[in-house]
Amino acid sequence: MGLARTITRQTLGRSGWGGVLLLAAGVTVFIVSGQPTGGGVEAGLLRHWLVFGVVAGAALLLVSIARRLPVLEEATLLALAAGLLYGLQDALTRTAGLRFNHGGLGLLLRSWQPYAVVVIGVLGLILVQSAFEAAPLRMSLPALTAAQPLTGIACGVAFLGDRLRFTSGALAWEGAGLLCIVLGVVVIGRHPALPDACPAVCQENAARAAAASAAGAVGSAGSPAGVDPETAPQAPLAH
Repeated sequence: MGLARTITRQTLGRSGWGGVLLLAAGVTVFIVSGQPTGGGVEAGLLRHWLVFGVVAGAALLLVSIARRLPVLEEATLLALAAGLLYGLQDALTRTAGLRFNHGGLGLLLRSWQPYAVVVIGVLGLILVQSAFEAAPLRMSLPALTAAQPLTGIACGVAFLGDRLRFTSGALAWEGAGLLCIVLGVVVIGRHPALPDACPAVCQENAARAAAASAAGAVGSAGSPAGVDPETAPQAPLAH
């Protein structure tokens, strides 16, 4: 945020510092209350594929929905889908590292995880680039930044053997910490001090969508309900 302030020459203000404090407090609360630890027993192949299918299916669903929405909402959903894929990629990268430690390069090359990491990285990059080109950066960056670590945490607990405290009090504080993290990321991502990486094409898309929406509103207001202006009978010309 300090670098963004220098680039854009805008002060952080209450919202900027509030986002920073929310993010820092959320991370602290989650770590202290959850006490995450690794080194547990890795789940079997079935759970790997189950989690992989759930995350990939959710990302595919978000992309299909995004294609039917205006460009601003489309960018948010595309970035959210990319965040899901990147979180899954983080977990699979850890799995590939475990394969290398246990069996060396030979076992790593015979495993499916390293190839999935490459494919997911390419797909995530395409989604991120599409989101950045569709709308201003502040419409997509919060969703991307929040979804990736949350998905990584879920995948780590689901099939990598990571452990968290699951008492009622710990779960409440962990949820509060995650909520603060998400809110902090959203506030920071939408702050005016954040540089706008949106190229000219996304500005044209936004202007085109706004013009189409305005034209639709004018057309619906200028014609009676249920009557198509193109097929409505025209009054005879006066002679």
